[in-house]
Amino acid sequence: MLWPVDSSPGMAVVTCQNNSHWALVRLAQEAFGSAEAFSQAANRASDDLFAMTPFEKKSQNPAATGKIRSLFLHITDVCNLRCAHCYYPTRTGQKLGADEIERMADQLLPEGLEQVAISGGEPLTHPELPDIIRRLKGLGLKLSVLTNATRIDAEFATLAAKHDVTVLASVHGPEARYHDVLAGSGGFVSALNGIRLLRECLPAKKLVINSTLTNENVSLTRQTVDLAEKLGAGRVRFMPLHGMQQGSKLRVSLSYDGTPLVEWAKEAARAVVGQQWPIPVSIGFTGLPGATCDEFTNENLPCDIGSRLVITSDGEVYPCALLIHPEFRLGSINDDLADVAHSSVLSELRQRVTDRKRTIRECRSCGLKGLCAGGCPALAWQSTGSFETPDPTCKAHKEYAREYFNQLCVAMAERD
Repeated sequence: MLWPVDSSPGMAVVTCQNNSHWALVRLAQEAFGSAEAFSQAANRASDDLFAMTPFEKKSQNPAATGKIRSLFLHITDVCNLRCAHCYYPTRTGQKLGADEIERMADQLLPEGLEQVAISGGEPLTHPELPDIIRRLKGLGLKLSVLTNATRIDAEFATLAAKHDVTVLASVHGPEARYHDVLAGSGGFVSALNGIRLLRECLPAKKLVINSTLTNENVSLTRQTVDLAEKLGAGRVRFMPLHGMQQGSKLRVSLSYDGTPLVEWAKEAARAVVGQQWPIPVSIGFTGLPGATCDEFTNENLPCDIGSRLVITSDGEVYPCALLIHPEFRLGSINDDLADVAHSSVLSELRQRVTDRKRTIRECRSCGLKGLCAGGCPALAWQSTGSFETPDPTCKAHKEYAREYFNQLCVAMAERD
């Protein structure tokens, strides 16, 4: 079943009040006065194409509120797999206890905490996971669990369903050869078995398939989405293989400005506007219209640095799961996290992220900056060692947006 025209997810990046492509069309008409003028603008060079003032006015970073809306917890560094692309490969056996986790969440409730993502390692190896889930739900928080799915059993499936947990399960392609090159031999079959077991209890809307994009599988995303639908998932969430993951031990890679990713970006734009995905899909590009439908990204806005705290299994605090590095350490769980939330270090970092679209030379003249705000600062830092450089997937961002707006022009003409 395809989405109804006026209820497709993804426009929250432009207007959280009306999740539809046609809300964006109306903004375009405000910007250009007519569909014809919009169409002409959509065929200009990229810098001119994105000079759409109404879009920039609508795009606001949730971090600017100063509230900590979410916690991302690495509750353990223990994992039953050795994924080649893992960004958190530490294996010391350290873990966060249920008492510590409940105390941290309680400290942040007055700061606006709404949701907690539970990750690892593999969180299903943590002996206190059921207690952790029960305690956090007792505080009225939304919960998600990120898992490789190979450890899912009937007990966890029942627990997740009972406590309304969103489960994000990893499937890195439509066939074992694409998944197992990352997760190891046998991982694909084990993950699918776990997902099927989960769906016996958990509704589709609470199951998300996480899939890492590589040069090898990026052209097969439709097949991956079809597999996810067959498994009974409610959403698919694609994520580009990032800099921390592209090590020498990997047999796969992703060229950020290469043909596979760029061509896929254009294909994804056509699929989004044409509503061709059988289930909602997030394509992994920050801030762009229609590019995400993930409820755990703070209303789908460009970057949640400053509105999220990440806690590692050794009790250290960071602003982002992709910035676990001494340069970005904010404190530890021995500190009052309310104080960390108001620290000058986090405030300065929040400002640096907010200023990126003005401090990055390439972004200043690009109208897209009002949507993507310079893209992902973590990817930029991983690639160049600096926040003040563009997201390395910038070319794919632009091609996605150009195709998206061109397809909207066609849709507008047909609708008129």
